[in-house]
Amino acid sequence: MSRHSDETCPPAAGVDAGVAEPHADDPVDGQPSTPPLPSLREFDLTSDGGRMAFLWTLWESHQESGLLMAAQHVWQSLPASHGARMARTRQMAVALGLPRGGRRGVFEVLRRFLHEANHQLAMDDLPPREAYGDFAAWNADALAVFDRFHTAWEQLARRYEAVLDGRPPALPLPPQPRHTALILPWPSSPGRKE
Repeated sequence: MSRHSDETCPPAAGVDAGVAEPHADDPVDGQPSTPPLPSLREFDLTSDGGRMAFLWTLWESHQESGLLMAAQHVWQSLPASHGARMARTRQMAVALGLPRGGRRGVFEVLRRFLHEANHQLAMDDLPPREAYGDFAAWNADALAVFDRFHTAWEQLARRYEAVLDGRPPALPLPPQPRHTALILPWPSSPGRKE
């Protein structure tokens, strides 16, 4: 059977109308051609390993498309009472210098994490193999590239893992823009001179 069952779409010249052409999304032997994305809801956020795996999966597999699902999972993993959830999310937001708590605050915390991960984590190019006389020296330098990336990832993820757990981030935060509040008297205030 053709992928296009509509009568107005004739088969291309030389193509048998009775056999569908393989498509990238079609299952092969009952299995999808690409594995499904891991669900963010499967991670246990009560353990540091679960939080680290959750952050890795959000960054590596989901990015911005997983923010709502991730924020909802964090929200549902917090204590059941609304007041306790609000206090905990406000604590998360304050740890990162963000203005609000609640579900929106969780969303902003995770969005900040993705922003930092996407802009701070970059793997250096591997050294060219031709520049080395022996494989062992090249391999050591290539592994050092991976080690530097892993160290940067670990520092960033540990900071956000601590925030999700309600602890202060262990490492200093990147500089944030400073906002200045101007406090002026209202036009009708008693201390105002005209």
